[in-house]
Parts: sequence; structure tokens; C-alpha cells
Amino acid sequence: LPGVEIKQVFVGDHEGQEPLKRLGKHVKGLKKVLTRRERTAIASRLQAIAGSRLPVPKGIDPARARPNRKAMRG
Repeated sequence: LPGVEIKQVFVGDHEGQEPLKRLGKHVKGLKKVLTRRERTAIASRLQAIAGSRLPVPKGIDPARARPNRKAMRG
């Protein structure tokens, strides 16, 4: 979004990086209060991005289906 500040956080164990277990605390410290107008703009953009995903088909998951033993024997 135009006008929204972007912050980079480097996660790791070296100097200048934030440890993974303290990442949540670090992000909460960076949190900036958004106006109601900015929140609605961000939410509508996130919904537009999420709408572009393909739906999950109903029925049996082909990766978890069991093979037909009779068909395997011939």
C-alpha cells in the first residue's frame, strides 16, 4: 500500500539479527497504530489476494487414497 512503512527483520544467531524465540516480542515492539481507513484498505487488499487461490476440490484426497489390491494383481 502506498504510504505504509515496510520494516525488515533479520532472524538468526549473528550480530544484527533477532533470535527466533524473541521475534514475536520484537514485532510487537515495531507495531504502529493504523487508522481505520488504513485497516480497511489493507483488509480489502488481503481479501483480493486470497480470492485468487484455487478452491480445494471435494472428495477423496488422491494422495491419501489406498490403491486397489485386486487391480495390482492383474
